[in-house]
Amino acid sequence: MKVTLASGSVEEGDPDSSAIPLSFFQYLGHALSEFIPGLWEESVLYGEIEISLKFVSPLEMRSLNVAYRGIDKPTDVLSFGLWEGGAFPDPKEWQILPLGDIVLCPEFIQENSRQAKLNLLEELCLMISHGLLHLLGWDHDTEEEEVLMLEKQAFIASGLYSALPDPEKERYLERSGGTRE
Repeated sequence: MKVTLASGSVEEGDPDSSAIPLSFFQYLGHALSEFIPGLWEESVLYGEIEISLKFVSPLEMRSLNVAYRGIDKPTDVLSFGLWEGGAFPDPKEWQILPLGDIVLCPEFIQENSRQAKLNLLEELCLMISHGLLHLLGWDHDTEEEEVLMLEKQAFIASGLYSALPDPEKERYLERSGGTRE
């Protein structure tokens, strides 16, 4: 089973506002191909799973957060799954399964990384992991669910971050100003 990450922006007039180099999408997609079967056994029945990563401004994120959660402020990540309640379609009919969108706000994630004393890519991997778990039906409505989800997302985020080659990480962090303080 292969995971393909698609990049884009949900903002008009901004066809590609990817917050990370497109080369990272291949590394992250490969790493996700290894993690997803452990989270969802039936995923191996699909030839390919597609996840869309969209990068938006704080203003756009606030608008999405109000529209879908009723919260009038920006947030770091929102997930929009195409399949409710873990009811995924028959793999015989879907060789490529679009899983949904993970919408990320780089400016918000940058601020979170400073507060958490992580670099920008570490925090971004954490937020992608969080969004992925939501796409797969995980939630954090109870304290028990939250503990399990936080543990799993930290494990996945570590693997995603490790999948990125060090020289490319260093170049990106230097350009973005996303290094540890």
